[in-house]
Amino acid sequence: MRLFIRLNKLLRSNPSVSPQLTSRNCILFYSKVAVDCDDERNLVKHKEKSLNKVKLKLQELLRIHGLDALNIIERHRELVHTSTSMIDKNYNYFIESGISHTKLLIYPELLATNDLLEKIDILKTLPHPMKVTLPLLKLSLATIKRLCENDRIDELSKFLKLPLPETCCIIAAKPFLVTVDQDHLNESLKLLMDHGIAFQDVVKDLWILRYSTKLLKSKLEYLKKHEIDIKKPWLIRCTDGTLARHIKKDLENKSVLGDEAVIEYISERLCCPLETAREFVHKYPRLRRKSLLKIKEMTDLLYGYGFTSDDICRVPKIFLCSIETIKTRLKEMHSRGVVTQKLYILTKSKKEYLQYYGTSSDKDWIPYKTSLC
Repeated sequence: MRLFIRLNKLLRSNPSVSPQLTSRNCILFYSKVAVDCDDERNLVKHKEKSLNKVKLKLQELLRIHGLDALNIIERHRELVHTSTSMIDKNYNYFIESGISHTKLLIYPELLATNDLLEKIDILKTLPHPMKVTLPLLKLSLATIKRLCENDRIDELSKFLKLPLPETCCIIAAKPFLVTVDQDHLNESLKLLMDHGIAFQDVVKDLWILRYSTKLLKSKLEYLKKHEIDIKKPWLIRCTDGTLARHIKKDLENKSVLGDEAVIEYISERLCCPLETAREFVHKYPRLRRKSLLKIKEMTDLLYGYGFTSDDICRVPKIFLCSIETIKTRLKEMHSRGVVTQKLYILTKSKKEYLQYYGTSSDKDWIPYKTSLC
Protein backbone atom coordinates (compact mmCIF):
# COMPACT_ATOMS: atom_id res chain seq x y z
CA MET A 1 0.00 0.00 0.00
CA ARG A 2 2.85 2.36 0.79
CA LEU A 3 4.25 1.71 -2.68
CA PHE A 4 0.88 2.64 -4.19
CA ILE A 5 0.71 5.98 -2.24
CA ARG A 6 4.29 6.98 -3.10
CA LEU A 7 3.83 6.12 -6.77
CA ASN A 8 0.56 8.07 -6.90
CA LYS A 9 2.20 11.18 -5.39
CA LEU A 10 5.11 10.90 -7.82
CA LEU A 11 2.82 10.75 -10.85
CA ARG A 12 0.59 13.60 -9.59
CA SER A 13 3.66 15.85 -9.21
CA ASN A 14 4.07 15.69 -12.99
CA PRO A 15 1.72 18.37 -14.47
CA SER A 16 1.74 16.74 -17.90
CA VAL A 17 -0.16 13.69 -16.56
CA SER A 18 -3.92 13.94 -15.99
CA PRO A 19 -5.30 12.92 -12.55
CA GLN A 20 -7.58 10.26 -14.07
CA LEU A 21 -4.73 8.70 -16.08
CA THR A 22 -2.45 8.88 -13.05
CA SER A 23 -4.80 6.97 -10.78
CA ARG A 24 -5.64 4.37 -13.42
CA ASN A 25 -1.95 3.71 -14.32
CA CYS A 26 -0.99 3.61 -10.70
CA ILE A 27 -3.65 1.01 -9.91
CA LEU A 28 -2.68 -1.10 -12.95
CA PHE A 29 1.03 -0.93 -12.08
CA TYR A 30 0.42 -1.80 -8.43
CA SER A 31 -1.78 -4.72 -9.43
CA LYS A 32 0.90 -6.08 -11.77
CA VAL A 33 3.61 -5.73 -9.09
CA ALA A 34 1.39 -7.54 -6.60
CA VAL A 35 0.74 -10.38 -9.08
CA ASP A 36 4.44 -10.65 -9.95
CA CYS A 37 5.38 -10.79 -6.27
CA ASP A 38 2.79 -13.50 -5.67
CA ASP A 39 4.09 -15.49 -8.64
CA GLU A 40 7.65 -15.18 -7.39
CA ARG A 41 6.69 -16.26 -3.88
CA ASN A 42 4.78 -19.23 -5.27
CA LEU A 43 7.76 -20.20 -7.41
CA VAL A 44 10.12 -20.05 -4.43
CA LYS A 45 7.72 -22.13 -2.37
CA HIS A 46 7.44 -24.70 -5.18
CA LYS A 47 11.24 -24.95 -5.49
CA GLU A 48 11.64 -25.33 -1.73
CA LYS A 49 8.99 -28.03 -1.70
CA SER A 50 10.67 -29.90 -4.60
CA LEU A 51 14.10 -29.61 -2.98
CA ASN A 52 12.77 -30.90 0.32
CA LYS A 53 11.11 -33.89 -1.40
CA VAL A 54 14.34 -34.78 -3.20
CA LYS A 55 16.33 -34.35 0.02
CA LEU A 56 14.05 -36.74 1.91
CA LYS A 57 14.13 -39.25 -0.94
CA LEU A 58 17.96 -39.24 -1.04
CA GLN A 59 18.08 -39.68 2.72
CA GLU A 60 15.80 -42.67 2.43
CA LEU A 61 17.48 -44.40 -0.52
CA LEU A 62 21.15 -43.65 0.18
CA ARG A 63 20.80 -43.85 3.97
CA ILE A 64 22.45 -40.51 4.63
CA HIS A 65 21.84 -37.48 6.84
CA GLY A 66 19.91 -34.44 5.65
CA LEU A 67 23.03 -32.26 5.41
CA ASP A 68 24.76 -34.86 3.21
CA ALA A 69 21.68 -34.98 0.97
CA LEU A 70 21.72 -31.19 0.62
CA ASN A 71 25.42 -31.27 -0.29
CA ILE A 72 24.68 -33.82 -3.04
CA ILE A 73 21.85 -31.65 -4.39
CA GLU A 74 24.13 -28.60 -4.35
CA ARG A 75 26.73 -30.44 -6.45
CA HIS A 76 24.19 -32.00 -8.82
CA ARG A 77 21.40 -29.50 -9.42
CA GLU A 78 19.76 -31.79 -12.00
CA LEU A 79 18.34 -33.81 -9.10
CA VAL A 80 16.07 -30.90 -8.12
CA HIS A 81 14.43 -31.04 -11.56
CA THR A 82 13.87 -34.81 -11.32
CA SER A 83 10.67 -36.17 -9.78
CA THR A 84 11.01 -38.35 -6.70
CA SER A 85 9.15 -41.12 -8.53
CA MET A 86 11.84 -41.07 -11.27
CA ILE A 87 14.61 -41.15 -8.63
CA ASP A 88 12.88 -44.04 -6.91
CA LYS A 89 12.47 -45.96 -10.19
CA ASN A 90 16.11 -45.40 -11.23
CA TYR A 91 17.29 -46.54 -7.80
CA ASN A 92 15.39 -49.82 -8.19
CA TYR A 93 16.91 -50.34 -11.65
CA PHE A 94 20.38 -50.02 -10.12
CA ILE A 95 19.64 -52.43 -7.28
CA GLU A 96 18.29 -54.99 -9.77
CA SER A 97 21.50 -54.58 -11.80
CA GLY A 98 23.69 -55.32 -8.79
CA ILE A 99 24.68 -51.73 -7.98
CA SER A 100 24.54 -51.05 -4.24
CA HIS A 101 23.54 -47.79 -2.57
CA THR A 102 27.16 -47.30 -1.45
CA LYS A 103 28.26 -47.28 -5.12
CA LEU A 104 25.51 -44.78 -5.91
CA LEU A 105 26.92 -42.50 -3.21
CA ILE A 106 29.90 -42.04 -5.55
CA TYR A 107 27.67 -41.23 -8.56
CA PRO A 108 24.41 -39.88 -7.07
CA GLU A 109 23.73 -37.80 -10.19
CA LEU A 110 22.93 -41.03 -12.04
CA LEU A 111 19.62 -41.16 -10.17
CA ALA A 112 18.50 -38.32 -12.46
CA THR A 113 19.43 -40.21 -15.65
CA ASN A 114 16.93 -40.38 -18.50
CA ASP A 115 16.53 -43.64 -20.49
CA LEU A 116 18.37 -45.44 -17.68
CA LEU A 117 17.00 -48.91 -18.30
CA GLU A 118 17.88 -48.81 -22.01
CA LYS A 119 21.39 -47.54 -21.22
CA ILE A 120 21.95 -50.31 -18.67
CA ASP A 121 20.79 -52.96 -21.15
CA ILE A 122 23.25 -51.68 -23.77
CA LEU A 123 26.19 -51.55 -21.32
CA LYS A 124 25.45 -55.12 -20.24
CA THR A 125 26.42 -56.23 -23.77
CA LEU A 126 30.02 -55.21 -23.02
CA PRO A 127 32.45 -57.81 -21.60
CA HIS A 128 32.93 -55.67 -18.49
CA PRO A 129 31.06 -55.77 -15.16
CA MET A 130 28.47 -53.10 -14.53
CA LYS A 131 30.36 -51.74 -11.52
CA VAL A 132 33.24 -50.86 -13.90
CA THR A 133 31.16 -49.24 -16.66
CA LEU A 134 28.81 -47.41 -14.27
CA PRO A 135 30.24 -43.89 -14.97
CA LEU A 136 29.42 -44.35 -18.67
CA LEU A 137 25.72 -43.91 -17.83
CA LYS A 138 26.46 -40.16 -17.76
CA LEU A 139 26.87 -40.29 -21.55
CA SER A 140 24.02 -39.73 -23.94
CA LEU A 141 22.18 -42.76 -25.29
CA ALA A 142 23.61 -42.19 -28.79
CA THR A 143 27.20 -42.02 -27.46
CA ILE A 144 26.76 -45.20 -25.42
CA LYS A 145 25.45 -47.03 -28.51
CA ARG A 146 28.45 -45.85 -30.53
CA LEU A 147 30.87 -46.87 -27.78
CA CYS A 148 29.39 -50.34 -27.49
CA GLU A 149 29.37 -50.92 -31.25
CA ASN A 150 33.20 -50.89 -31.35
CA ASP A 151 33.95 -51.50 -27.64
CA ARG A 152 36.88 -49.08 -27.54
CA ILE A 153 37.19 -49.21 -23.75
CA ASP A 154 40.10 -51.68 -23.79
CA GLU A 155 41.79 -49.75 -26.60
CA LEU A 156 41.51 -46.45 -24.74
CA SER A 157 42.64 -48.11 -21.51
CA LYS A 158 45.88 -49.18 -23.20
CA PHE A 159 46.28 -45.76 -24.81
CA LEU A 160 45.87 -43.95 -21.47
CA LYS A 161 47.84 -46.62 -19.56
CA LEU A 162 45.10 -46.70 -16.93
CA PRO A 163 42.92 -49.46 -15.43
CA LEU A 164 39.42 -49.92 -16.84
CA PRO A 165 37.50 -48.16 -14.00
CA GLU A 166 39.60 -44.99 -14.36
CA THR A 167 39.33 -45.17 -18.15
CA CYS A 168 35.52 -45.30 -17.92
CA CYS A 169 35.52 -42.25 -15.65
CA ILE A 170 37.65 -40.34 -18.17
CA ILE A 171 35.42 -41.37 -21.09
CA ALA A 172 32.37 -40.16 -19.16
CA ALA A 173 34.04 -36.78 -18.59
CA LYS A 174 35.53 -36.57 -22.12
CA PRO A 175 32.94 -38.11 -24.50
CA PHE A 176 34.89 -36.95 -27.56
CA LEU A 177 37.30 -39.86 -26.98
CA VAL A 178 34.57 -42.18 -28.26
CA THR A 179 34.26 -40.38 -31.59
CA VAL A 180 37.89 -39.46 -32.29
CA ASP A 181 39.81 -41.94 -34.45
CA GLN A 182 42.50 -43.90 -32.56
CA ASP A 183 45.11 -43.12 -35.22
CA HIS A 184 44.51 -39.41 -34.63
CA LEU A 185 44.98 -39.88 -30.87
CA ASN A 186 48.25 -41.76 -31.40
CA GLU A 187 49.60 -39.22 -33.89
CA SER A 188 48.68 -36.24 -31.71
CA LEU A 189 50.21 -37.81 -28.59
CA LYS A 190 53.47 -38.55 -30.41
CA LEU A 191 53.63 -34.98 -31.74
CA LEU A 192 53.16 -33.50 -28.27
CA MET A 193 55.68 -35.81 -26.63
CA ASP A 194 58.24 -35.10 -29.37
CA HIS A 195 58.01 -31.43 -28.35
CA GLY A 196 58.76 -32.14 -24.71
CA ILE A 197 55.30 -32.51 -23.18
CA ALA A 198 55.18 -35.39 -20.69
CA PHE A 199 52.69 -38.21 -21.23
CA GLN A 200 51.10 -37.70 -17.80
CA ASP A 201 50.52 -34.01 -18.57
CA VAL A 202 48.65 -34.98 -21.74
CA VAL A 203 46.50 -37.45 -19.78
CA LYS A 204 45.67 -34.69 -17.28
CA ASP A 205 44.59 -32.38 -20.13
CA LEU A 206 43.05 -34.65 -22.75
CA TRP A 207 41.08 -31.84 -24.39
CA ILE A 208 44.26 -31.07 -26.32
CA LEU A 209 43.68 -34.25 -28.37
CA ARG A 210 40.51 -32.79 -29.88
CA TYR A 211 42.58 -30.47 -32.07
CA SER A 212 43.71 -31.44 -35.56
CA THR A 213 47.38 -32.34 -35.99
CA LYS A 214 47.70 -29.43 -38.43
CA LEU A 215 46.59 -26.95 -35.76
CA LEU A 216 48.83 -28.58 -33.15
CA LYS A 217 51.85 -28.26 -35.42
CA SER A 218 51.04 -24.62 -36.11
CA LYS A 219 50.75 -23.81 -32.39
CA LEU A 220 53.93 -25.71 -31.52
CA GLU A 221 55.91 -23.88 -34.21
CA TYR A 222 54.58 -20.55 -32.93
CA LEU A 223 55.69 -21.34 -29.36
CA LYS A 224 59.07 -22.52 -30.57
CA LYS A 225 59.51 -19.31 -32.58
CA HIS A 226 58.93 -17.24 -29.42
CA GLU A 227 61.31 -19.50 -27.45
CA ILE A 228 58.62 -20.59 -24.99
CA ASP A 229 59.26 -23.81 -23.09
CA ILE A 230 56.31 -26.07 -23.94
CA LYS A 231 55.81 -27.88 -20.65
CA LYS A 232 52.02 -28.01 -20.37
CA PRO A 233 49.30 -28.64 -23.02
CA TRP A 234 47.29 -25.58 -21.95
CA LEU A 235 49.84 -23.37 -23.72
CA ILE A 236 48.70 -24.92 -27.00
CA ARG A 237 44.93 -24.86 -26.47
CA CYS A 238 44.66 -21.45 -24.77
CA THR A 239 43.34 -18.41 -26.66
CA ASP A 240 45.68 -16.10 -28.56
CA GLY A 241 45.11 -13.38 -25.97
CA THR A 242 46.06 -15.64 -23.06
CA LEU A 243 49.12 -16.87 -24.94
CA ALA A 244 50.23 -13.31 -25.73
CA ARG A 245 49.96 -12.39 -22.03
CA HIS A 246 51.96 -15.48 -21.08
CA ILE A 247 54.72 -14.61 -23.57
CA LYS A 248 54.84 -11.03 -22.26
CA LYS A 249 55.03 -12.25 -18.67
CA ASP A 250 57.75 -14.76 -19.56
CA LEU A 251 59.84 -12.02 -21.18
CA GLU A 252 59.34 -9.76 -18.17
CA ASN A 253 60.44 -12.53 -15.82
CA LYS A 254 63.56 -13.11 -17.88
CA SER A 255 64.38 -9.41 -17.85
CA VAL A 256 64.04 -9.35 -14.04
CA LEU A 257 65.70 -12.68 -13.22
CA GLY A 258 68.37 -12.39 -15.88
CA ASP A 259 70.67 -15.38 -16.11
CA GLU A 260 70.60 -16.36 -12.45
CA ALA A 261 68.29 -19.38 -12.80
CA VAL A 262 70.47 -20.96 -15.50
CA ILE A 263 73.69 -19.90 -13.78
CA GLU A 264 72.71 -21.40 -10.44
CA TYR A 265 71.61 -24.65 -12.04
CA ILE A 266 74.79 -25.05 -14.12
CA SER A 267 76.88 -24.28 -11.03
CA GLU A 268 75.03 -26.94 -9.05
CA ARG A 269 75.12 -29.66 -11.73
CA LEU A 270 78.78 -29.13 -12.66
CA CYS A 271 79.96 -28.55 -9.08
CA CYS A 272 81.65 -25.32 -10.18
CA PRO A 273 81.65 -21.78 -8.68
CA LEU A 274 78.86 -19.36 -9.67
CA GLU A 275 81.45 -17.08 -11.25
CA THR A 276 82.53 -19.88 -13.60
CA ALA A 277 78.90 -20.51 -14.61
CA ARG A 278 78.46 -16.77 -15.27
CA GLU A 279 81.45 -16.86 -17.60
CA PHE A 280 79.80 -19.68 -19.56
CA VAL A 281 76.62 -17.61 -20.05
CA HIS A 282 78.63 -14.51 -20.94
CA LYS A 283 80.59 -16.47 -23.54
CA TYR A 284 77.50 -18.22 -24.95
CA PRO A 285 74.51 -15.81 -24.58
CA ARG A 286 72.11 -18.41 -26.00
CA LEU A 287 72.42 -20.26 -22.70
CA ARG A 288 70.17 -17.54 -21.20
CA ARG A 289 67.20 -18.98 -23.07
CA LYS A 290 68.11 -22.63 -22.60
CA SER A 291 65.58 -24.78 -20.78
CA LEU A 292 66.81 -26.11 -17.45
CA LEU A 293 65.29 -29.46 -18.42
CA LYS A 294 67.46 -29.59 -21.56
CA ILE A 295 70.57 -28.74 -19.50
CA LYS A 296 69.68 -31.53 -17.08
CA GLU A 297 69.18 -34.05 -19.90
CA MET A 298 72.57 -33.14 -21.42
CA THR A 299 74.48 -33.40 -18.13
CA ASP A 300 72.78 -36.71 -17.31
CA LEU A 301 73.74 -38.05 -20.72
CA LEU A 302 77.40 -36.99 -20.46
CA TYR A 303 77.78 -38.24 -16.90
CA GLY A 304 76.27 -41.53 -17.99
CA TYR A 305 78.96 -41.92 -20.66
CA GLY A 306 81.80 -41.35 -18.20
CA PHE A 307 82.55 -37.65 -18.65
CA THR A 308 83.37 -35.70 -15.51
CA SER A 309 82.18 -32.24 -14.49
CA ASP A 310 85.66 -30.91 -15.35
CA ASP A 311 85.34 -32.33 -18.88
CA ILE A 312 82.01 -30.53 -19.36
CA CYS A 313 83.29 -27.27 -17.84
CA ARG A 314 86.02 -27.19 -20.48
CA VAL A 315 83.39 -27.37 -23.27
CA PRO A 316 80.21 -25.53 -22.08
CA LYS A 317 79.26 -25.05 -25.72
CA ILE A 318 77.92 -28.61 -25.66
CA PHE A 319 74.76 -27.33 -23.89
CA LEU A 320 73.83 -25.52 -27.12
CA CYS A 321 73.96 -28.72 -29.18
CA SER A 322 71.03 -30.97 -29.98
CA ILE A 323 70.80 -33.69 -27.36
CA GLU A 324 69.74 -36.17 -30.06
CA THR A 325 72.89 -35.46 -32.08
CA ILE A 326 75.17 -35.87 -29.06
CA LYS A 327 73.34 -39.04 -28.07
CA THR A 328 73.77 -40.52 -31.58
CA ARG A 329 77.49 -39.74 -31.65
CA LEU A 330 78.07 -41.19 -28.21
CA LYS A 331 76.24 -44.37 -29.23
CA GLU A 332 78.52 -44.68 -32.26
CA MET A 333 81.54 -44.41 -30.00
CA HIS A 334 80.01 -46.82 -27.52
CA SER A 335 79.58 -49.38 -30.30
CA ARG A 336 83.39 -49.24 -30.75
CA GLY A 337 83.85 -49.64 -27.01
CA VAL A 338 85.56 -46.24 -26.69
CA VAL A 339 84.77 -42.58 -26.05
CA THR A 340 86.74 -39.53 -27.17
CA GLN A 341 88.99 -37.68 -24.76
CA LYS A 342 88.19 -34.48 -26.66
CA LEU A 343 84.62 -33.55 -25.77
CA TYR A 344 84.62 -30.55 -28.11
CA ILE A 345 84.64 -32.96 -31.07
CA LEU A 346 81.03 -33.82 -30.26
CA THR A 347 80.05 -30.18 -30.86
CA LYS A 348 81.49 -30.01 -34.38
CA SER A 349 79.53 -30.02 -37.62
CA LYS A 350 78.61 -33.35 -39.16
CA LYS A 351 81.39 -33.11 -41.75
CA GLU A 352 84.08 -32.21 -39.21
CA TYR A 353 82.90 -34.89 -36.82
CA LEU A 354 82.90 -37.65 -39.44
CA GLN A 355 86.32 -36.53 -40.64
CA TYR A 356 87.71 -36.75 -37.12
CA TYR A 357 85.86 -39.97 -36.37
CA GLY A 358 87.38 -41.69 -39.39
CA THR A 359 90.97 -40.44 -39.11
CA SER A 360 91.67 -40.13 -35.37
CA SER A 361 94.37 -42.32 -33.86
CA ASP A 362 93.97 -44.75 -30.99
CA LYS A 363 95.59 -42.33 -28.55
CA ASP A 364 92.62 -39.98 -29.00
CA TRP A 365 90.27 -42.60 -27.52
CA ILE A 366 89.89 -44.12 -24.06
CA PRO A 367 88.01 -47.28 -23.01
CA TYR A 368 84.30 -46.66 -22.41
CA LYS A 369 83.11 -46.64 -18.80
CA THR A 370 79.98 -45.37 -17.05
CA SER A 371 80.27 -42.90 -14.21
CA LEU A 372 77.57 -40.81 -12.59
CA CYS A 373 78.35 -37.55 -10.79
